Amino acid sequence: MESHPLEKNIYLTFDDGPNEPYTSQVLDILSAKGAKATFFVCGKNIEQNPESIKKIVEAGHAIGAHSYSHNPWKVIAGNLFDETEYTRELIKKYTGVDTRIYRSPWGITMPWLNRKLKQNGYSVFHWNIMSFDWWQPSAEYIADHTLKRIFSDAIILLHDGDQTQNGSRNNTIKALPVILTELSAKNYKFKLLEAGQNCPTGSFTNIFIDILIGGVRFLKYWIVS
Repeated sequence: MESHPLEKNIYLTFDDGPNEPYTSQVLDILSAKGAKATFFVCGKNIEQNPESIKKIVEAGHAIGAHSYSHNPWKVIAGNLFDETEYTRELIKKYTGVDTRIYRSPWGITMPWLNRKLKQNGYSVFHWNIMSFDWWQPSAEYIADHTLKRIFSDAIILLHDGDQTQNGSRNNTIKALPVILTELSAKNYKFKLLEAGQNCPTGSFTNIFIDILIGGVRFLKYWIVS
């Protein structure tokens, strides 16, 4: 996942969708800003919002599996292969896309699951930059935390959904135009993730560091504000 030395690329990703009205709002903002993104979707949410997943693909974005249930016990057990395959089948049913890209809930991919996924042709993607929009702090915090960590070829984690709970993503919607405008001003190009690319893999260390950094910045932001 290396770009030309003179290019600056960025990979926007959205997890836990489709989730209305937020998925459609994200798509509208991306369209207005001329940006592309990769959506990692949950099978259960596809069944609830089949038209939304069609809109993602019709708009030219990439799509990947993010499990079916987003179940924490299955994540810890590494018991997600069958439901990932089912989610892939749902994606193909509604969009015609036979995706082979995957992201684990919370970025935790147990070694045995990772091995089985790769044996079956999947590329496992996680992220370099967590926006922390999953807990819905202010839009200002989401944008500021994301933009302070930007570098070329980074994968940014955002959310249009809330696991399988249909939670609000209002602050993500407010932050997204700010993030896109700033990245465009810095001449970043928005790229799609594809099977076969090199990518950061998930681990407990990755999650811990993200949460530690985000927590410190959140406290600093809250104190200053």
